[in-house]
Amino acid sequence: MLIHRTFTRLGLGISIVITWLVVLLRIQPWPFSDYLVFLAVARRLHAGDVLYEGVWDNKDPFAYYSIALVQDLGQPALWALEAAWFLIAAFSIYLIARHFALSRHWSLFIGAVLVPIALIPFHYFPGTTHLPGISLSLLTLATFLGKRYALSGIALGLLFFFKLTMLPIPLIAIAVIALRHRRPRTLIPVVLGSLITVGIGAVVIAVRGEFVPYLGSLLHNFIYSQTNTQSGATGIAASVTERLTVFSDVHVLITIVVIGLILAITFTRGHRNDEWILTATTFVLGVLSIAAIGKFPHHAQVLGVSAALALITFAVAFSQLRQARPVFTAVILLVIAIGLTGGPYLKGYVDALRNPQGTWNSMTTIDPATQDLLDRGPPRSFAVVQGAGMPRSPGLEDWDLACRHLAQRPWESAELLQESLDCFPTADVLLIPRDFTVSPEPPAYRRFLQGVQALLNEEYVCTPGIANTVCTRRDNLEND
Repeated sequence: MLIHRTFTRLGLGISIVITWLVVLLRIQPWPFSDYLVFLAVARRLHAGDVLYEGVWDNKDPFAYYSIALVQDLGQPALWALEAAWFLIAAFSIYLIARHFALSRHWSLFIGAVLVPIALIPFHYFPGTTHLPGISLSLLTLATFLGKRYALSGIALGLLFFFKLTMLPIPLIAIAVIALRHRRPRTLIPVVLGSLITVGIGAVVIAVRGEFVPYLGSLLHNFIYSQTNTQSGATGIAASVTERLTVFSDVHVLITIVVIGLILAITFTRGHRNDEWILTATTFVLGVLSIAAIGKFPHHAQVLGVSAALALITFAVAFSQLRQARPVFTAVILLVIAIGLTGGPYLKGYVDALRNPQGTWNSMTTIDPATQDLLDRGPPRSFAVVQGAGMPRSPGLEDWDLACRHLAQRPWESAELLQESLDCFPTADVLLIPRDFTVSPEPPAYRRFLQGVQALLNEEYVCTPGIANTVCTRRDNLEND
């Protein structure tokens, strides 16, 4: 028995160490896609810009605040921030597994080995705002089950400002459990804790002058979620087409099928206890969230809550198998965790293992877009056109961001595109993509690009920079 325990602990320890070494390399922050925008917005917060009014993006405020708070500490701090969300999720699942009477060893295996794997699905990217949403959702459930109701409310309140669209998932899930056990009074401290937390958060963003602009961003997000990204069309048909694209993604389908199979198998075995109810509820709510607002396959990361819970549900249902054949059960759970990713993005792992130094360098040196502006002389006002290289390094605190939108996309409304077009002439310097062309569709976007081209021809002189074409107002050049 002593030898068995020793080998169990040794195997578990080795599994945890290997898992986290691989995970930490895979989640290293690097300036790409959405995360590049988050870094650029956070950098403008350092310059004193008001979120949603002076600089705009459509995520919730605490996502930017958290990046801005650690950004000046460098790459290790940003890396630690990403890792912290995985730790919160892992610890929450450990607590939930213990609540459902799994042993410490199995709870550790599921929380510290399987969950970090499952929460890096195919469409994961470092810095995704779904990760804080998943972690805070799981923390809400863990503290509620542990009868730490006020803490559960605080976690919900934080979720409000980190990933508002995921708020219904843990909120409805704990309500279902409370009503199932005829203990609705347990929701009172949860509600109070969340209201106090949301109140404090509202005061913070109000003091910063961001409360009203934030409300405006919520309205924009709803309109945006109902606009087809490819065509720019609105309406039910356009939304349904986009949702079908998300649901038909092979990796999203695999994740949905795996969770569905676990629920079906455990249902037929008669295991419909709280863990099954939680998994089923969060799964249904995740699918409904995708159906309501899902625009891209990575939005299916909302399924991460039910995916993590599904591992516990399976382990609890097969208690005899766990006891009789623990190694075999662990292998099955590992295969399930990989299946929950929708099939891991192997290239992401390979690139992370091969080139951590390249990622490190890209995050610790002055980025080309910032350098393009610094090379243009003393501080002035600037704007970014069509999502050209986004300045994210220190050094531009005295530069004014003339136009709040760092990118203009084909699916944006004609009003927002016109807002940027009207604003661009107020900027001394414009950062333009090197491959800037007038696209034929959709019509509003074509008119916007035609307006940009006319403005450049009339009022700006453009020269190639390191990352962009840099266009300077003619009167600025004359003054120089």
